Amino acid sequence: MKVSTGKVLAEAYANRSDAIAFARRIAEAKRDVAKAKGDNGLNASLNAQLGFSKSSTTIPKVYQSPKDQQQVQLSFIIPILDWGRSKSRTKTAEANLQFASYAVEQDKQIFTQEIVTQVTLFDMMKDQLVLTADADSIASEKYQIAKDRYVLGNLSITDLSIAFQEKDQANVIT
Repeated sequence: MKVSTGKVLAEAYANRSDAIAFARRIAEAKRDVAKAKGDNGLNASLNAQLGFSKSSTTIPKVYQSPKDQQQVQLSFIIPILDWGRSKSRTKTAEANLQFASYAVEQDKQIFTQEIVTQVTLFDMMKDQLVLTADADSIASEKYQIAKDRYVLGNLSITDLSIAFQEKDQANVIT
């Protein structure tokens, strides 16, 4: 099985919440800049309320002939002098956007590095598995040869025992 770092990175950026959070943080910082710029100058708000009211000592009488309540309110906010507060808010929001851009870029680098590290570890573990399987195969062959030599009388029981232990150790590693 071959794992491509590029494919893993593409999948991670497409499916992990961290990648979505990067775009969200930048969008929120841009929103704050737009809000700071929009709050400068003339602001107007329009509020409307429509409802009914009535009070009574019993519940059925509350709903008989209620009184209309209608209200429309239009307000304007015109700053005459703010001693540079609006400009300061705008500059602060722009600085926060710049900081968020740097922080997101750093977090993207860390995110990418973590993915690359995991892919590298996966490849290393795969290679280690192949080496361990080879070591197990060699240890089994060595034990079989030692066993055959013991049966023929060319090997002592101590050497056979050592070969058996080495075969078991190769199995434990896998």
